[in-house]
Amino acid sequence: MSLKSTKTPDDSTLSPDVTKLSGFTGSTTTFLRGDGSFATPTTGGTTGITQLTGDVLAGPGSGSVVATLATTGVTTGTYGSSTEVPIVSVNAKGLVTTISTVAISTSGGSGITELTGDVLAGPGSGSQAATLATTGVAAGNYGSSTIVPVIDVDAKGRITTISTAAISGSGSIGNLLDYKAVAKTTNTGRVNSTVSNDPELFFAVGANQTWLVDFTLFLIGVTNADFQYQLSVPAGATGILTGLRLNAAASTILDSVGFSATTNFTSSRLSGVVATTAPIMMLGKATVVTLATTGTVALAWAQGTTQVTGSTIMATSYIEARRIV
Repeated sequence: MSLKSTKTPDDSTLSPDVTKLSGFTGSTTTFLRGDGSFATPTTGGTTGITQLTGDVLAGPGSGSVVATLATTGVTTGTYGSSTEVPIVSVNAKGLVTTISTVAISTSGGSGITELTGDVLAGPGSGSQAATLATTGVAAGNYGSSTIVPVIDVDAKGRITTISTAAISGSGSIGNLLDYKAVAKTTNTGRVNSTVSNDPELFFAVGANQTWLVDFTLFLIGVTNADFQYQLSVPAGATGILTGLRLNAAASTILDSVGFSATTNFTSSRLSGVVATTAPIMMLGKATVVTLATTGTVALAWAQGTTQVTGSTIMATSYIEARRIV
């Protein structure tokens, strides 16, 4: 084949500067070499990536191929449970390089094993019973109708000490300092003339105190037995006793002044009682002044004359006292 400049009527579209290759028979799959020959091009050389290695693997091949991450040496599986935790090593690319498991431990500060101080529990693990620490007080009941508890409480609301004190009426009504009242719950009968304290009608007093005493008695007696009474008081106490009583022969109400303010309560007063099966009321009043001796004030009584048939102080009879000094 030779190159020559020719031009025919069908070459009117060619540029004047382009000459037709005489005898050219090439196509889109061939190209002209510099020596004037034709050759078929190849797809080799640097026309595309044919393979991936390293962290990502693909090929070798051409066109579309599947890429996959390279393995790091770990074993496929599930790591971790309610009793084990995974231990993981990761490289700078965020890939897990090693993995293992270790049992969950409750030691080393991972949980409370013991409580001390105000609340006690353990030592141990899991569920433990908790209890409040003792504060030094003695377990028991404190307080009654005559005494009140005296309590010390700390800043946490706990009772640290507790004791009792007698109830005092100081400042509640005028100069009333204390009040006592006792009622009989059962009948008491006697068939002798020896005066002794009633088993229920009494109350405690302190030293150097003054008490105003009132008693109301419901009596059943027999003719000629009469009824004698007095107040039993601590040693050295003085005062006065008076009462409204019945005449021995009739139901006449009489005033009976007992002891003077300078006389000790050492003798009894005699009050007549008619024979009856229904209670007869007797009223008494007294002032009792104690000295240095503490003790009790009690209603002491007996028959005036010993009789076969007894004399009885009925249940609901009562004694009451008000302390003014």
